[in-house]
Amino acid sequence: MAETWVIADPHFGHEMVAGLRGFSSSVAHDRNLVTTCARKFKDGDTIWWLGDIAFNGWKDRLPITVGALPGIHHLILGNHDRAHPLNSRGHMYSAEFLTVFATVQLAARVSWNGVGAMLSHFPYSGDHTKEARYNEWRLPDCGKTLIHGHTHSKEFVSYSTQGTIQLHAGVDTWEGPVTLADLLRTVS
Repeated sequence: MAETWVIADPHFGHEMVAGLRGFSSSVAHDRNLVTTCARKFKDGDTIWWLGDIAFNGWKDRLPITVGALPGIHHLILGNHDRAHPLNSRGHMYSAEFLTVFATVQLAARVSWNGVGAMLSHFPYSGDHTKEARYNEWRLPDCGKTLIHGHTHSKEFVSYSTQGTIQLHAGVDTWEGPVTLADLLRTVS
């Protein structure tokens, strides 16, 4: 049976993030993450990547990382992704992302077993810095559960300033992808 997977903030090619995650290099980090994903993803699976997909050399990295994995891949753009509209020339990169991803967007809605959630790179509230950044790119908090990345937190569940559940799907929390079922089971 096909699964739906969610993963945020892989930061392929990012030396600093690789070091923070305990790897000697981005090459070792990327190899480990791709191997982890390859063990989990199957043909027919749907994979939602919640932004900050790749850093240096992203054009070369995407085909050998995400493009080499089974499944149907969708990208929710993050602040480090070249095609994000916060980049004044972001529109120039969308076509290149579409060579690897079935869709490239800023947000999406998903459901599992009757439980719905929004997907975004950014949480409704919170950041990994003292002040929340990129407020203009965050979804409005309408009370729907949100699955996100961006915070690089080990904390899985948080609450927005309005009390809405936010589920962190980042590599820093899960060390790889997590199924949508496992994420939403916590709120069903």
